[in-house]
Amino acid sequence: MSSAWSDEALALLGRAETRHGGVARFTRVASVRAHLEHLGGPLLRMKGIGKTWSVPVAATVRPRARHVVFEGMTDGEAIFDDGGVRIVGRDGSVKESPSHRPRVPRRGRWSAFDAVYFFGYALVTYLSLPFVLRSCAYVGRRRWCDLDGVTVDFPPGYPTHSVRQSFFFDGEGLLRRHDYTADVVGKWATGAHFSDAYIEAGGLWFATERHVRATLFGRPTPIPVLDARLGGFEVQEE
Repeated sequence: MSSAWSDEALALLGRAETRHGGVARFTRVASVRAHLEHLGGPLLRMKGIGKTWSVPVAATVRPRARHVVFEGMTDGEAIFDDGGVRIVGRDGSVKESPSHRPRVPRRGRWSAFDAVYFFGYALVTYLSLPFVLRSCAYVGRRRWCDLDGVTVDFPPGYPTHSVRQSFFFDGEGLLRRHDYTADVVGKWATGAHFSDAYIEAGGLWFATERHVRATLFGRPTPIPVLDARLGGFEVQEE
């Protein structure tokens, strides 16, 4: 943890960790499985959802290992493994793309490999929050409406949207807004990710409704980017 964290920021982070289930509980988690009940939005249509790649029906995420296994994206298993992508066919054939990030096209549609990479690192990030923030470098405090927040820089090599991201929490400590730049889409792809309809599973709290809106000069706009609904969370311990 960076020594630059202020006492006020640490208090905010501690409250968020407690409200989301606690650090001790998170460190005992081996995996989290969730159903992707809905996935859509203008960005995904632009990137070929349902045409050049299939919508996953479920994902099993090992947050601390940065590993995700998707169901329904291919005829076998689609795997994100700490920045690499592997697709295993039902016949046992294996196609791999280690360190896939540079191969994601900025323009045009995604392949199945690109989609697995994007949703893999996204789920690793989301299901590690707010606990992963202690490994990030503190940049400063933020505030939006009645939400208190922080801006951090992620560690080098951590697969996520962008190095610098901001997080906003409500009075109880639940994460409600998450700002980032989707670098694999483009430097222009700035968004505010809103999380709602939290439920408890295995002692942790997860947002089931997620909506991303484009931002302009750091402010959310009405322009939709992506929306998702998750459910059926199952938590397995080590």
